[in-house]
Amino acid sequence: MQKILSQKSASHSDLHHYPDIIHAPCQNKTVKNQEKANFFRTFYRTPTHQYTIHKYTFQHPDKPRPLIKSIIQSIEHKARKTMISAQKALGILKEGNKRFVANQSAELHRTHKLIDNQTPFTIVLSCSDSRVPPEIVFDQGIGDMFIIRVAGNIVTPVELGSAEFAALNFGTRLLVVMGHTKCGAVQATIQTTQTEPSKKPTLSQGLQTIVDQIATSVNENTDHTNNDSVNEVIKANVINSAQRLHTESKAIADLTKNDGLMIVGAVYAIETGTVEFFDIPK
Repeated sequence: MQKILSQKSASHSDLHHYPDIIHAPCQNKTVKNQEKANFFRTFYRTPTHQYTIHKYTFQHPDKPRPLIKSIIQSIEHKARKTMISAQKALGILKEGNKRFVANQSAELHRTHKLIDNQTPFTIVLSCSDSRVPPEIVFDQGIGDMFIIRVAGNIVTPVELGSAEFAALNFGTRLLVVMGHTKCGAVQATIQTTQTEPSKKPTLSQGLQTIVDQIATSVNENTDHTNNDSVNEVIKANVINSAQRLHTESKAIADLTKNDGLMIVGAVYAIETGTVEFFDIPK
């Protein structure tokens, strides 16, 4: 192990003198915090395996030794513990949406880029509709949100795994399922469910999956020809997707019960730009 930026010789025993290593956000404004953040940031993607602990930076040509691995695991654990709460994350989204609606967006998505790590404070499962980009709707920047987009904001094993990945790896405590008005996937599903069986079109496996998922939110005995009834289906579809995340994932269920993860529903109004948040029934 070669010493890079130290005034004295460093060994494995030196690493034990730094019990207060924490993961600091990437947007550090002080050198001290930047040094703390570098350890976590450089671990994952740096080919030369550089590690920074306070004022010590080490470089190992091969794989990290077991002690380094244990320190890394400890830092990952502390990163999860220092993630902002779900309520604070929700407040940031609400304030960002207010700026977006007021045409006062900071356009943070164009100001910086991340290379070695990410610390998203919110997971968003939303529709793929090109009119509903979550980062812009909530006026957030690169690295702030872990976005899962799929037509109709449905939940299949792929979306479920993506949400689990973010919650487990980053310690993100807010998971938002967001639908939107004028959703083409919902409208197409309503039309399909209300079409006579003999006249229903043959769909690909992928399209059929979307229709089948959304169809659980459609009451076939209800007239869905007006906007209010369609919006009811849109909200019901959000609730069903959110509940599916909880019931079909033991990891997410455990995190909501024991580690502060919160799942909320939301509907973005294309007409006004506003986002309505609501609780998900248990």
